[in-house]
Amino acid sequence: EKEEVQMKVYKTKEYRIMSVTSGKLLTANEDQLITVEAADEQKAQNWKFFPEENGCYRIVSTKSKKVVDIIAGGTVNGAWVHQWETVSANSQLWKLEEDGEAVRLSSLSSGKYLDVALEDNRHVQIWERGGENQLWKIEVVEKKKEDLAALKKKDPSSIKKPEPTAIKPASQTPSKKRSRKK
Repeated sequence: EKEEVQMKVYKTKEYRIMSVTSGKLLTANEDQLITVEAADEQKAQNWKFFPEENGCYRIVSTKSKKVVDIIAGGTVNGAWVHQWETVSANSQLWKLEEDGEAVRLSSLSSGKYLDVALEDNRHVQIWERGGENQLWKIEVVEKKKEDLAALKKKDPSSIKKPEPTAIKPASQTPSKKRSRKK
């Protein structure tokens, strides 16, 4: 039944978390609620996964720096999910479970799953294991070339490779100093 995921998520990368049923993205709203919304670059839809004990993760909005959390530490079906400051609470810890091509996110505090509410297909809540409204795709956010170009314009030195002498100790032989990774 439940298969612990060995899907690799890295704390250095940013991810989008997409509802399989609607294609909408997990979104951290300004009112602190977490919903699923159409992809929109202006919205807080990028997340980082920070590993914790027990194979769990804290899922953090890259925009607000707040964590996916269950309101008032709720454990009942239909408890809404919001973003909150990091605290040492199991309501902020999530396990990834593979389910076919998708994953389910289960709360450590209740064992219930991150679920898109069927009433409005927008609000995100927890619910006992159920249907496809609990299936998510986790995709790496690729940095766009335009972003790198903008960064280069702002600060060319941040892109340009430093001279080998700037990164190697002076005591090394000249032949090693000139060698570059291919």
